[in-house]
Amino acid sequence: YINQVIYASARLFAPLNKEVRILRYQEYAIDIYVATDAHNAQRSRYMIMQRNTHIKSKPKFPFQVDALDHCESPLQSYKDIDVFLNFYAKSIGKSKSTISIYDPYFCSGSIKRNLGKLGYSKVYNKCEDFYEKIEKNEVPEYDVLITNPPYSSDHMEKLLYYIKGMVKKKGKPFFLLLPNYVYTKQYYKDIMKGINVFY
Repeated sequence: YINQVIYASARLFAPLNKEVRILRYQEYAIDIYVATDAHNAQRSRYMIMQRNTHIKSKPKFPFQVDALDHCESPLQSYKDIDVFLNFYAKSIGKSKSTISIYDPYFCSGSIKRNLGKLGYSKVYNKCEDFYEKIEKNEVPEYDVLITNPPYSSDHMEKLLYYIKGMVKKKGKPFFLLLPNYVYTKQYYKDIMKGINVFY
């Protein structure tokens, strides 16, 4: 993350001939020094992908975790799909307050807060093992699945298999925030064959 932020900052300020240096790194943020000239400087704090900055203590997870996977989606991400989500709610005779939303991957629970700000009150996102719930057939009932899944290991592949099954069996729609390289992967092509996806 630090290297990415340094690179992005250098790209941002390069046209202005500004010097960029890392002053201090903390777990969820870095302080960046931007020198405009020899006598003037500005310090800015850049958050690293909103990595649980509002959390005072991390929850204990009942499953193995990779710290780099714990990146919450910002409010803007949900604003971007609000019109589609609201349209779908109306199409099944529901409203923002009654449509049930499921995010199977728990990080810090910000999806409930963010969607709540947009009027969606029935959001299920708990600190539990998604794959265990699948095995025990205990996945909660929902109208639509929305998630920013872990990018490590085979999480995305497992999620796509689950989603395909729910689309085929129950026609359940989904919103996924994935890296753009995923659609080039063979597993994506194999799993999602026959599933209509809107990018």
